[in-house]
This record gives sequence, structure tokens and C-alpha cells, in this order.
Amino acid sequence: MDNLTREDQFSKAFSPYGNRLDTTNDPNIMDLRIKCQQTISQYSSLDIYFDFIDNEAVNAIATKFEGSYFIGIYVGTIKVFGYLARKIASHPKTLFDFGNPSMETNFSKVYNAIIKNANHIIEDDPPAWPATDERQKLCILIYQQSILNILFHEIAHIVNGHIDYVQLLNIGYLEEVQNGKSNLSQMRSLDIQTLEIDADGSSALRTLQELWAIFDSDEDNFKCILHDYRSLFKLWSFVRFMCWRVMENSYVGQDLLGITHPPTAIRHDFTRIACIDLVKGRNAMLIEEYEISMALGVSATDEAFKFLSEIDPITPPLSKQLSILQKTHGAMIFAHWDFLRNQLLEFATDYLKEPNIYNDDNESFELQNAYKQLISHLKAQ
Repeated sequence: MDNLTREDQFSKAFSPYGNRLDTTNDPNIMDLRIKCQQTISQYSSLDIYFDFIDNEAVNAIATKFEGSYFIGIYVGTIKVFGYLARKIASHPKTLFDFGNPSMETNFSKVYNAIIKNANHIIEDDPPAWPATDERQKLCILIYQQSILNILFHEIAHIVNGHIDYVQLLNIGYLEEVQNGKSNLSQMRSLDIQTLEIDADGSSALRTLQELWAIFDSDEDNFKCILHDYRSLFKLWSFVRFMCWRVMENSYVGQDLLGITHPPTAIRHDFTRIACIDLVKGRNAMLIEEYEISMALGVSATDEAFKFLSEIDPITPPLSKQLSILQKTHGAMIFAHWDFLRNQLLEFATDYLKEPNIYNDDNESFELQNAYKQLISHLKAQ
């Protein structure tokens, strides 16, 4: 192997998707890259190199190249979620129960706020920015959670053994946005969708723990935003649903057993199940609050996109209500996860910190029961 630097290896690994982003003249992006690399080192002992890809689309990719693991996030992802965080926090009707939105005056709209490419951003003049200190902190939390959600998802693809597994199937990359028609067999489609659901579960645990650590902190920086459990769970749910809304692949008119990523509603429902143990571990009495807040976060996401858009961006196929077809499809994914799990364990070389859904000792009883019910439902179908 050539004596390439890690930067050169990264560029070579992701050359089909774009060049490595030169962050020399952008201290903010440079600082974010360092923080992302530190986060990876904190949660995994594997040698994983992180950097940004010079591509304006919203996407993130993980791969293994010449024996090393790499994660790349498109710079468009950073721009779009930074823009949405500012627009949401500076609008008086979005997330109105966080801080004091009455001081916000930015009612400006774009054609469709579900932006999938930074080239489509139409910036306000002056750029949108919350008027109050409280809403500025809300903006920071939305942005931080968005990036962490995506980063932890890609970390999970590596540390949970997904990349090693799919490369045995001659699939070189796992990317967050499916570009074009996948042309996968039904079994391969189920494989990939199952891995995406699994990475969602790991990412959900990590992001909730990160936000909970801020909630538990003695510092008063974010107490005005995360003032009770409902605000904690709702904001976490809001950001995750917002991310998948933006990054959702167009499955309309396609066979659900031919795509690479499940519909957002299925992914979010699995997220809810995956974090039950974490919430119960804190306080079993919080489960009802958790369930209510999850639903409130989903509704708030749809409302925010509608407030920010000239059109109604939430079309029926993207409804938060699972259709019968989606429920059946979700059952197939969960059943396949149960089948695929043992194979994944053989390839998993490292694990995220506890709680871990791969560990039987810590696996949620609700999760196990949900799988059994879904498998029974699938057989009945």
C-alpha cells in the first residue's frame, strides 16, 4: 500500500462522492471537524478517521478502505442543518414552548423548507438569527443534536459491524441518502434497511444520553430550554424526526423491498422502542412522559416545516401515521433484524458504551416482545 496520509486515504476512499473539504480558511468547520473526531475517539476504540466531503448535498457516508475505517459528512449537511436551526429558532411559532418566542419576528418562508442541498438555501437579509438569548441557545442545541445524530449513526455502521458485513456482500459504502434507484434484490434491500434501523437505535441512545447530560448539568446555560423532562424528550424527538425528514429518500412509487432506507415513520418508531431501557433506567415513571413527548416532537417537526414553507411539504406518503403497508414493511424489517443480528455479532469488532441493544443482559424486554409480535404479524400476513 502506498504511504498515503490519512487525508489522502480519505480523499481516495470517497472520490466518487467529492473531494476532501479544505477547512484551512474556515475555522468554524475546522473546529467542528476536531470535535467530531474527538467524539468518535470517546465512543470507540477503533481507528476511525473523520472529515468533510466537498459536496453541497445532504448526506453522510461510512466505509472501510485499505483496512481503515472512514466517515465522511457532506459539507452541505452542515450548511443545511445550521440554516434550519437558525430559521426554526428565530420563528415565533416554531417550538413556541422553548424560551420566549414572542420576541422573534422572522416570518419569512421558502418554497419548501425540507432542503436536501445547500445550493437551494435562500438566505434572509440579514441572515436569520434568534433575537433572544434563550432562543439562541435553542438554535445551538438543535444544530448540535442534528450533527451528533448523523455522526453517531455513521459510527454505529462501523462499530456494530455493518461495514464489514456489507463489504462481504460487495457493497462498498453505507450512505445516509440513497442516490438514484438502488436496483437491490429484496433480500439485499432488507439487509440494508435493517442495518439503517440498527444504526438508528444506537444513534438514538447516544444522542439522548448527550442531551440528558446537558439536562443533568449543574451549569445554567441551557436550563431555560431544557427545564423539565417533557422539554428534554420533545426536543430530542423533534431533532431526530427533522433529520430523517430532510434525509429521507424518495420511496414514493417504489417497491419498499427495493429501497435502502425505511420510511421516516418506521425509523422513528424503532427509535422510540430502542431508548425505552434508558428511560426506564432513570425512572420508570417517566415512560408515559416519554411517549407523549415523542409524539409532540413529531408534530412540532411537521408544524415547523409548514410554518417555514410556502407549500405544504408534508405530503401523504410522508405522513407521520404508519400506513398498513408501512406497518407490514416495518414488521418485515424487524423480523429480518432478528435473523440478521447473529450474523452481525460475528462481524462486530467493538461496541458502543452501555446500554447496548446487542447485549442480551441489557436488551429491553419491550424490544424483545415487540420483535415477537412483529414476527407473528409478519407470519400472519
